[in-house]
Order: sequence, then structure tokens, then C-alpha cells
Amino acid sequence: MNHNRKDLVLAKKVHVYINGDKFFTGRVFVVHPKTTRTLDAFLIQLTDSLKPVFGAVRHLKSADGAVEVKSLDDLVSGASYVGYGQKYQPFE
Repeated sequence: MNHNRKDLVLAKKVHVYINGDKFFTGRVFVVHPKTTRTLDAFLIQLTDSLKPVFGAVRHLKSADGAVEVKSLDDLVSGASYVGYGQKYQPFE
């Protein structure tokens, strides 16, 4: 079997924090397009795994709060993100 590099689909490894929880050290998640097909599926996975006190994770932002994640393509491997429900609270 002959594979080209462009045929390979790479997983993204991201570090996710819980919004408003300054004591949570974060958790690493591997996002592979074959197992996690949509952002909604990833948000459900985050909710199940992180169990945040505010309820369901509905949104993701970069750790500095500058970039809102709208699709899995927006995720950058090695980057840190904050999962939040309705309101984002910047870290102090």
C-alpha cells in the first residue's frame, strides 16, 4: 500500500481548562477527525470528561481569550483552550 503524506490525517492534541476554576490544572485531549467529527461532539466529550460546575461546555476560546473556536479546524495542536457555558470569564 502506498501512502502519501497528504493522505495522512493528523490528530490535534490540545490542553483544555474549565472557565472560572483557577485551581483546575487542565486536561489534555486528542482530537482525531475519524473519532471526533464535529465541534459539537467535542464539546459533549469535554462536558462528560471535565464535569464543570456550570453545566455543559458550549463554547471554547483560546486561553488568552482572543480566539473563539467555531470549528475543529480552528483548533491548533499544542494550544490551550478554555471551555465555558454562557459567559466567558478571563483568568486573573
